[in-house]
Amino acid sequence: MPGDTLLFFASLCLFLSSVEYAVPKPLPFMRLGLANIPVIFAVKSFRTRDIFFLILLKVLLSSFISGTLFSYVFLFSAAGSLASGLAVCLLHSLLRKCGADRLMSNAGLCLAGALANNAAQIAVARAVIFGKQAYVIAPLLLASGLVSALMLGIFANTFEEHSLFLRTVREGGQQGRPADGKAVTETGAAPGTPGRTGKNGVVPFLPAAFALILMLALPFLPGLRMKAAAWLALLAAAEIVRKGKVRLLPSFILITSLTALALLSPSGKVLLTAGRLRLTQGALETGISKGLTLTGMLFASQTIFSVLRARGLGQGGRAGSVLADFARLSGQGLDIKGKGLMAALDGRLLDVWQGNGAQA
Repeated sequence: MPGDTLLFFASLCLFLSSVEYAVPKPLPFMRLGLANIPVIFAVKSFRTRDIFFLILLKVLLSSFISGTLFSYVFLFSAAGSLASGLAVCLLHSLLRKCGADRLMSNAGLCLAGALANNAAQIAVARAVIFGKQAYVIAPLLLASGLVSALMLGIFANTFEEHSLFLRTVREGGQQGRPADGKAVTETGAAPGTPGRTGKNGVVPFLPAAFALILMLALPFLPGLRMKAAAWLALLAAAEIVRKGKVRLLPSFILITSLTALALLSPSGKVLLTAGRLRLTQGALETGISKGLTLTGMLFASQTIFSVLRARGLGQGGRAGSVLADFARLSGQGLDIKGKGLMAALDGRLLDVWQGNGAQA
């Protein structure tokens, strides 16, 4: 498949990633795996190196859009996506060499990818966040990952069987995308991408510089009060730059879960005893401190990338093409009345591919 098809698949990954980001989850880094569906479709048409380039674009641009590139969320996304891509590519390649690739459905590929993804995320969780208590979340991650992978695999099988978009793209061969389907404007900017704003048309770098300094200092600040003060400052910076659109619930969920897991390893002064359970000051402060550090870095990352996006970062070249198609895909809601979800989604993809999609 030609390069513009690969970039369109990357924009589809980005669109599905943004949809998934809005879905409430028990842990902020948990994923349903929606953004992996284009990768599953692409495995059957792209070379292995192209698949990993697609995964790289998906991880980097989704982190760019959500502002999580400098946060723990990026580590989970990168580790899980790369492990999943490797597992899916190896399995598909092995079956193809054996002449049995038709025996493996999208559901099987999704399950293999989910197992690799969850294993990588559990390893990162143990190394970066939860420590030895990672075993507590392992069953939840594995169970939810396998169930969602099976459901997505069944959806992918049905969609692939009836999709006019996939058939059009694959039958296009070397012709690639229609000329009127190009998503980058004459200036190389993505439609709907924010420009420079603020006084004199320029967004000041001061909030981003402030957030960067605090982010680098946050892990080393002594005492819970100083970390809490830095956390509040980073939250305020993110709220100002993002105009009140910071999602606080995932951060509070993460802080609460980290604190609860830290209490499983008592240390320091005993504050409360309930049977065999002991609430200790050291464990409580450790959990809260780790939660403030991780979520504070997330706020900093969102601030930095909101400012960079407003100044036009990523508007040209391949990134601009992907963001342009992303803007078209997310430009308006799906009309599923009388069509159903699959038909509506397939129609939207075909419209944007052929250059008829709505501009954001």
